[in-house]
Amino acid sequence: MISVPHIETINSIAWTPWAVLLLALLLGLTEWTHQGYVGSCLRSVFSAPERRYEDSPKILTRFFCVMFCVGTFALSLCTVCYTDGRFSLVPFLLTGIVTLAVVGLRSVLVDITAWVFSFSGDLPAIRIHTWALWTITSVFLLSGVLLVIHIPALTGNKWLFGTLLVAYWAVVLWKMLRGYMRSMLSILYISVYFVTLEVLPVGGLLLVAQKIVSNI
Repeated sequence: MISVPHIETINSIAWTPWAVLLLALLLGLTEWTHQGYVGSCLRSVFSAPERRYEDSPKILTRFFCVMFCVGTFALSLCTVCYTDGRFSLVPFLLTGIVTLAVVGLRSVLVDITAWVFSFSGDLPAIRIHTWALWTITSVFLLSGVLLVIHIPALTGNKWLFGTLLVAYWAVVLWKMLRGYMRSMLSILYISVYFVTLEVLPVGGLLLVAQKIVSNI
């Protein structure tokens, strides 16, 4: 008798909805530990780029928010890179670990870049705005993952992820140019920051996620 191998897809496996539920819970805990935090992140999209926030989130809020953003980004990467075959929990976990490591490394590189190019005075506002934008982008990414789960035709569709990513980069670049462009030298600083700490990490994560999903 010829046995037909069982192929698990994004739309058929049982763990994906639980992963989405856990991410939604992390978002809820973020809001619960700091009421109005998600709303303030949304408002920051339209606020002045040089604005400083007085209501800094608590450490617990930051932890839940980081876990939510990292987990959502990792799951989105897995769904984007998925084509056919087996879609297991292991690639998602590995991609999440790699994403968390990249986020930690990026945080260190932000400090080094700020010190080398001497815009440490602007760094707090830059960090707040970029993190707030990533939080809101992650909310939309989670909604996109829900669509992929329930609409099989969207599996492996890169347009949703790409559109949100381009929109995120456009807003970040617009805020940085509007708030911190004071001379030709500042344009160089902004370009180095944007390319090395915004674009390259995401490109690297896409390549790594594709390797992980296709080989495991």
